[in-house]
Amino acid sequence: MTNDAIDLKDCPFCGGEAEIEQYGTPRMSTIYACQDCGCRLETGEEWGHGRQWNTRAAPQITPEVRERMIDVIQDAIEKRRATGKDTLPVTLAVIAADAVLTILNSIIKGE
Repeated sequence: MTNDAIDLKDCPFCGGEAEIEQYGTPRMSTIYACQDCGCRLETGEEWGHGRQWNTRAAPQITPEVRERMIDVIQDAIEKRRATGKDTLPVTLAVIAADAVLTILNSIIKGE
């Protein structure tokens, strides 16, 4: 059996160092484990070891984060307008901010 493992990311729960406890074969699972908290992942990987351990969920945008982003964008736009420089860049910033917020809304709703 060849060791085709890739570098493992740190544990997604505690940040500890991960290791491969057992390399998978057609009859045995691959087992990854965190050396600190003991988190374990058992997979059916027989080659390309480490890919499933290194897979992470996409970060989620919470409604609180979205609201904070809206506040920051609105504050920046209002400061720009207060200087009397309500020009094309401000208009483009508003359009871009609206597009970002639309995308965030669809992510939050799971669309």
